[in-house]
Amino acid sequence: MVSMKIQPGFHETMDFLTRNQIPKGILTRNNLAPVRHLIDHTGVTFDKVVSRDCFSPSKPAPEPLLHICVDTWGLAPHSTMMVGDHLDDLRCGRDAGCVTALLRNPGNAAFEPEADLVLESLGDLLPLLQNGFQLRNRGQEARL
Repeated sequence: MVSMKIQPGFHETMDFLTRNQIPKGILTRNNLAPVRHLIDHTGVTFDKVVSRDCFSPSKPAPEPLLHICVDTWGLAPHSTMMVGDHLDDLRCGRDAGCVTALLRNPGNAAFEPEADLVLESLGDLLPLLQNGFQLRNRGQEARL
């Protein structure tokens, strides 16, 4: 946690989501301590946090993401996006019916074919949310 680095564009993207009343959540297989550290370190609040401490099954099962989208927010999964850096994030999002975005890092290039969108950083998400985007694996335009 001490060596945690905030992604470029994190604050701008979170500010955009907040200003536009777009809910944001965290779904993690980790426990709550790193999430609390992130929130304390950045000052960003999230509308829903689901960790392995509070929901079972965990990713890659779609149930925790469906719990967030449908049960908590009342949103159709296809109108939400799962952003993550692991294959389990993409499978969870896909199986829940969400748009999936892979946050690229040096060790996850093999997961790219599974993602609807591939991002170099969270900052890449902002123009996509503002302007719409083409889904790679579905061949259709999208605007969330």
